[in-house]
Amino acid sequence: MHTLKQLIKRVLILLFRSPLCGWLRRRAWSGRAAFILYHEIEPDQLNRHLAWFKAQGCTFITLDDFRQAMEGQAELPPKSTVITFDDGWKSNLELLPVFARYGVRPTIFICAGMIDTHRRIWNYSIPDRLGANHELMLSLWYRPNRERLAELETRFDHRPDKEYDERHMVTLEEFRAMLPHVDFQSHTLFHPVLPTCDDEELREELTASRRQIEALTGAPCYALAYPYGDHDARVVLFTREAGYSLARTARIAGLNHPADHPWRLHSIGLFEWYSERQVADCMAWAELRTLLFRNPPPPG
Repeated sequence: MHTLKQLIKRVLILLFRSPLCGWLRRRAWSGRAAFILYHEIEPDQLNRHLAWFKAQGCTFITLDDFRQAMEGQAELPPKSTVITFDDGWKSNLELLPVFARYGVRPTIFICAGMIDTHRRIWNYSIPDRLGANHELMLSLWYRPNRERLAELETRFDHRPDKEYDERHMVTLEEFRAMLPHVDFQSHTLFHPVLPTCDDEELREELTASRRQIEALTGAPCYALAYPYGDHDARVVLFTREAGYSLARTARIAGLNHPADHPWRLHSIGLFEWYSERQVADCMAWAELRTLLFRNPPPPG
């Protein structure tokens, strides 16, 4: 069944990328912006990706440009494209020359509780998480957050504040070096699965991370990226109450209109190994989904 779905998806992408569907693709972009999602990527590979976007006529804008369009203060240029990164990996520092080359000011959604530490996102604490322990990782995913953390401590001696030998995330010095060139927004404190947090945990993850980022940047922290893209109605409500103007998901590909639901904005996730053809396929799929499925504004 999975293979059949992939085959159908591949056929739809090929059809949608044909010249006959050019007008439909232009319609998908009308008044909308693409939020591109990366985690880590080599500078040369990012250069190839951004060159591809430029060749397609995309206009790189900032996340704040999109926010101003949401507030009716500006209009989006044709094929607006926002470049975003999740987590705050130390390797992101190496990308500054590529950003400068293309005039890109990306948004890095950073885990505020991991800046200048050797702490680790919970699923990275599981040895061989994509191999022998993959099923274990999946079984822990939607357990209540406190139960999952207790299990991780018992099995792997992991705690959110544990300092590991290897550093994954940016130091404070690296953060400050990137600050003139990068927009930092919130990815919570410790990257939990937000729907599994109780109210106290959820409120702390959202509000404390926002305060910490504002203290470091001296600018408003107005946006959140849900870790793993996981959210539900309660998470959206708490996000709104915590003072975020918008929030980006990661589960469903699509383009965003300024009138869309501001706390359920779509993204287009690109892996670091994707070729230009794979990037083109991802964009075509997002355009097709945009035409087929609406992202309506919140009620009221």
